[in-house]
Amino acid sequence: MKKNCNIYKVPFLKITIFLKFVTPILVMMCLGSCYSSKHITKKETSKKVVREKIFCRFYISFYSIGSGIDGKGKTELVNFINEFGARHHTAIKYNVLPWGREGETDFCFTLSNLNKKQRKHFIADCKILLSSHKHVRFGENEYRKMRR
Repeated sequence: MKKNCNIYKVPFLKITIFLKFVTPILVMMCLGSCYSSKHITKKETSKKVVREKIFCRFYISFYSIGSGIDGKGKTELVNFINEFGARHHTAIKYNVLPWGREGETDFCFTLSNLNKKQRKHFIADCKILLSSHKHVRFGENEYRKMRR
């Protein structure tokens, strides 16, 4: 009868040893792996992108509603800028600020190297040139930021 009693105690000891020593080690390993992945994602999301703001005396924004921008209008604008600069013997300074997935861009003009009369003519001529094109906005005296 004593032999039968000992047989039942041996598996019970194995189970208690497993529960006391192996289970805590497995739990610590699982928690450790979860902590490291959370730690990495926290660092990645804490990065901030600094976007620069630029003052625009005049800006032209080419935008899109699901079909891309008016490429012909953009080409005409670049050609006009070069022609206007050649006519007035000065380079027209501008920044191109891309901001969309379909080619959306802002042309930001400071116009600091033009006199008051030339500025008026440049702005009026740009508006006339692009008035027949769709999805073009104009604005004056605003800060524009790099959106992308």
